[in-house]
Amino acid sequence: MGYQVIDTPFSFMSRHIIILLLPIVILAVFYNSLNGTWAMDDAYISNFLSAPHLLSLKADFRKVSYLSFYLNSLYLPQEAFYYRLVNLFFHSLNSILVYIFAFLAFVRFKTIKKPVLASFIVALIFALHPINNTSVVYIIQRMTLLSAFFVLLSIIFYIKAEEEKRPFYSISLKILSLLMILFGVFAKENALVAIPLIILYITFFSDSNILKSKGQLFIIIGITMVLIITFYLLNLSNTLVALIRTFLHPFEPIRQEGWTAIDVYWTPAQHFLTETRVLMDYLLSIFMPLPQLFVFDSWGYPISESLLKPISTLFSSIIFVILLFVAIKYRKYYPLLSFAILWFFLAISLESFIAVGSDLYFEHRNYIPLIGLLIGLIGHISSNEKVANRAIFVLIPFIVLLIFTTIKRNEVFHDSISLWNDTIQKAPYNLRAKIALGNAYFKNFQVDKAIQSYDGVLAHERINKSPTFMLDALYLKGMGSIYLGRFDKTQEILETMERLPYKSIKGILLRSAKDLAIDNPLSAEQALIQIKKDLRGINLLVGLIILGDAYRASGKKDKAIETYRTVLEIDALNASAYYGIAKTYLSFGQKENALAYLMKCLQIEPQNVFAFTDLSDIFLISGDYDKAFMYAEKALTLKTPFYKPALAMANVLLIKGHDIDAEKWYQEAINLDSPKYLIPFSKARVYLISKNEKKANFFLRQSLTQGDIPVVIKNKIESTLNKGLKG
Repeated sequence: MGYQVIDTPFSFMSRHIIILLLPIVILAVFYNSLNGTWAMDDAYISNFLSAPHLLSLKADFRKVSYLSFYLNSLYLPQEAFYYRLVNLFFHSLNSILVYIFAFLAFVRFKTIKKPVLASFIVALIFALHPINNTSVVYIIQRMTLLSAFFVLLSIIFYIKAEEEKRPFYSISLKILSLLMILFGVFAKENALVAIPLIILYITFFSDSNILKSKGQLFIIIGITMVLIITFYLLNLSNTLVALIRTFLHPFEPIRQEGWTAIDVYWTPAQHFLTETRVLMDYLLSIFMPLPQLFVFDSWGYPISESLLKPISTLFSSIIFVILLFVAIKYRKYYPLLSFAILWFFLAISLESFIAVGSDLYFEHRNYIPLIGLLIGLIGHISSNEKVANRAIFVLIPFIVLLIFTTIKRNEVFHDSISLWNDTIQKAPYNLRAKIALGNAYFKNFQVDKAIQSYDGVLAHERINKSPTFMLDALYLKGMGSIYLGRFDKTQEILETMERLPYKSIKGILLRSAKDLAIDNPLSAEQALIQIKKDLRGINLLVGLIILGDAYRASGKKDKAIETYRTVLEIDALNASAYYGIAKTYLSFGQKENALAYLMKCLQIEPQNVFAFTDLSDIFLISGDYDKAFMYAEKALTLKTPFYKPALAMANVLLIKGHDIDAEKWYQEAINLDSPKYLIPFSKARVYLISKNEKKANFFLRQSLTQGDIPVVIKNKIESTLNKGLKG
């Protein structure tokens, strides 16, 4: 090893102008991801946007990341585009920092003749590699991007501190390095890997002895302080105790803890064995980046029950041990290659091996490990000029493949249905993905397809090991049955849930939703008030929405709006709350307020068919028949199994004098299971709007002859007719 000339801060940019290509290339390759869907945990981002503690000085769990989401939300919070744009910005910054880190490492090796080119290749592969796709496109993984950002800064500050000859500046840079680790921890806890990674860097790249140098002693003391501060501020002592307890029982099933996967059932020993296979899958994806090898979520990754079951566990474990052995044994002969292997395993160890019981497979865990792996490998190749010259013929098609695969992976995020279909195709064992696909269909009002997806979960051979997903699938299937008016099916599901050995508050939510749907809002209201204090997370939001609907149905309009506003304080992007407020204002007759909230609902949920039909009705009443027609048409283009779009179109056509066409749409509404009374009742409303009292009264009387007319509406019609007769 030896030092070459190192750029000063003032000359660095002018001498390394090539790095400005990185953001341009990243934007070009990731551009088709910007308008993609929100995915999985992205839905929880909004839960933190209204939290006042974000602007306080108090240190909290992942506060740096959530503060960035809060700042993002100040401009069009419902648009995923701007969140992803910020993610691309940080990925670009990280790619530049990777270049700087690689260059600072490479100039220490005289054998690397072209450190600028070698560093750029490292940064370019890192920037474009599809294994980083979820870190960039999966919005909530900004936590990974920010964590890596601070880890890279901490390492770079440390390297510059080593180069600095003036004691004051050297110590200042080391303090900055420690502070970056601390900031990184508050972006995501895996930033703690910066500590062993800096030590690894010192071992391979530093000329000083870590045990004898006062400077290295300073960094050890500083690292200790960072660990103490982190554990104190994040209150991680209980987590540490739980981890130690788990490690002490390697052959007992892991207990459910804050960091563990949903329905964890495997042992620590099985976790370690399985992770050797996972790591081989990661490495295969890194070196052979074909589209079919990448998967967004791999919950339910098959467990290694023993070293021989499956047999691939044995081979993976052997490869794992051989790689570690080679890296340690031959570190003096092949330092860069050894550095690559040890960095990868160290950087991934916290999430894959130490957080035992956590989800087994997530591609975004490779974001930091990939950095050192590339630096070591490209550095090793660049050290041999002949090999480096030949490698270019492999490198060019490899980078082309990276671009192709990353663009293909971006396309998967086009919408939630394509994302989860792709996931299930590659991980058919993934029950979480099947439920997510059902939810995506549900959100698009394709309720029959949603129910089919939930049935797929319930029929899976591993469902008995996953009580959470069993309850979720039953509950969601029950909600879908309510949407379709199949209340007998909902009742069957409720009875099934009651027979299960494990209970869930979801059963009460489902029963309350059913009571509300069958015109028993008081029963729903009473049940929800009793359990309100026990509701958390998504259950709290659903419970409050149903409670708000129950208040609205009972005529308690002020309480309804107050309840919906409570939802928005928790989740500022909750479309159902905006819709509920709009419907409440409509019942007040406040059309302008209702209009504003329906528009907000559609900004968040552009395919909300009921918002379109309500808008059509508002403009119908207001006399703007062209806009009423436009919104009815938009509702119809969504092709949902509901009768309301057909009914809205029929009403518009009737008021415009197109009676024959209107009748066709009224018949379509009947075919889509519209209540029979609603057809003459809707016609009566249209004729009342157009001031044709005679026809209105005729159809009101006709609606009274229908056996399915609700008592409340029947009483109102009779009262209206009696007043008309007296007049």
